[in-house]
Amino acid sequence: MTRRALTLLSCVACLAAPPACNDTSLPDADTLRDTDTVSDAVSDAVSDAVSDTDAVSDTVPDAVSDTVPDAVSDTDAVSDTVSDADTDTDSDAVSDTGADTGTGAETDTGAETETGTETETGTETDTETETETGTGAETETETETDTRAETGTETDTGAETETGTDAETDTDTDTETVAETDTDTETDADTATETVADTAPDGPPPPNTVHRLVMAGDSWSVGLVMPTIDALADLGFDATLTWEATAVAGSTAAQWVTNDGGKLLALDAALDADPPAEVLLLVIGGNDLNREINGGWAKLPKFFRELALDDIRDDVQNLIGYAMAGRPDLQVVMVGYDYLHYDFLQLYVSLPGLDQQSYNEAFIALEQRKLGIAQANSRVHYAHNLGLLQWTFGDVPHPPFFLPPVAYGPGAVPAPGVWPTYTPFPGGLVQLPGPLDYLPDGIHPSLEGFRVIIDHTFAQGLEALMLHEPWGPSP
Repeated sequence: MTRRALTLLSCVACLAAPPACNDTSLPDADTLRDTDTVSDAVSDAVSDAVSDTDAVSDTVPDAVSDTVPDAVSDTDAVSDTVSDADTDTDSDAVSDTGADTGTGAETDTGAETETGTETETGTETDTETETETGTGAETETETETDTRAETGTETDTGAETETGTDAETDTDTDTETVAETDTDTETDADTATETVADTAPDGPPPPNTVHRLVMAGDSWSVGLVMPTIDALADLGFDATLTWEATAVAGSTAAQWVTNDGGKLLALDAALDADPPAEVLLLVIGGNDLNREINGGWAKLPKFFRELALDDIRDDVQNLIGYAMAGRPDLQVVMVGYDYLHYDFLQLYVSLPGLDQQSYNEAFIALEQRKLGIAQANSRVHYAHNLGLLQWTFGDVPHPPFFLPPVAYGPGAVPAPGVWPTYTPFPGGLVQLPGPLDYLPDGIHPSLEGFRVIIDHTFAQGLEALMLHEPWGPSP
């Protein structure tokens, strides 16, 4: 018997009883895949075996015919297994997760696929990869990775994974695709990973600001409407000002508290509209005082003059109390008056028994009482504006009026004091009227004058209230 026949019989014996065979010289898988080589080897071996001995002639062909096809068939199974295993991970996921990862994938869609994956990481990684490959070897890879740190783990998932405590990730990806036909492959490669998404906001959240205010009171409240709307926009507040039924020219605090003309009902509707108002701007009391003066207030003994002023204060306080009742989030801002022009008013309004200084002092006494209301309630605030127009613009003589006797410029008189001390109170010069150029009818500021007053109100604390902060001057 020839050496080739003996070798073939040895192979047959190993295929028939693999556990008992320890021959390490079997053909490798590449040789077994070549069926022509196996067939030639079998034919030569059989021919040699037959020529050497007749005793083997009956055994060898049967053994070979039964065993070799099985061996070839087993070889195809190995190829299928390898190919299937490789197809499941035909693309590489790239992840920078604080671990060290190396992945290599090689795909031959014509016949042979080999994939080797080696992962070294201080984390546990779950990678989902979708790969589409078409003719022309174009590959698109979408990878989503989520990582949680885990140490001391070794995992074998068809790839080789070693886990240590190295918190550095380095990923190398090598993909080679040979495509003769269109291929659409979806791959889920689970390497024991879990993803934690970082959903940090793009920027700081918008500020929590007041969205609606109500303006209420007399003709000064009407004059403040447009400047207030402009000031809100200029300061960047996205807020609505409601005023249509609550800013009533010529109204008095006494009319409001008695619901004259349905004023309290209008105030309720304005405050409770959607969204509910958070700030009430109130300008009231000036017409009450002028009516008292018109009725002879100046000729009364001081005691009765003080009682009349206290009555106005009580009406203002009761109006504020009504507005705040059942509205725990409502903040009330009393916008104070500035000095008026007494001599000009005398041209069309009877205000007997006073001059410019005593007329200013009557308004100072009223404003002091309103300040006292604010100081007694943490949700009520007072904006001090006495002397503001004098301080802001200065003034010049306006014949035939005698005051001011000489011109003075902006800042020549004291500015009105602000919260918390309100020192000085009042500002400006009590002997002088408000500047007639910015008080054209003697009682109502010009549009520019009203803008100065509302800007000063914002600066004293209204801007802070808009940001839901305590009342106080802006930085």
